Amino acid sequence: AEHLLWMDMQKEELAAEKERVRKLEDDLARDRAAVVVRATEAEGKLATAAKTQALERQALEETRAQLAEEKSKLVDMARDLEQERAAFAAQADALTELGLQVQRESREVARA
Repeated sequence: AEHLLWMDMQKEELAAEKERVRKLEDDLARDRAAVVVRATEAEGKLATAAKTQALERQALEETRAQLAEEKSKLVDMARDLEQERAAFAAQADALTELGLQVQRESREVARA
């Protein structure tokens, strides 16, 4: 009888230990699932950040290209304006020379 009682106690202890192990396994499974969810969320955030960064990088490159194009246009405009200024100066010099020539001729006509 004592042996049967001891065996019953052992069965109860074993059943309690099995229940404790099952509960620990359930807790572990729940923790693993939570980690997977957090990891998935983190990966999603990283992917979104990477996409955003790629779009920002692309926009920056486009802006750089636009600025380079605008700078090139401004350099061309400055060169054109300098050429126009030089042409205008040459015309002004020619008109001044023509005016001086007209004055000389007028004096010569007046003397004659």
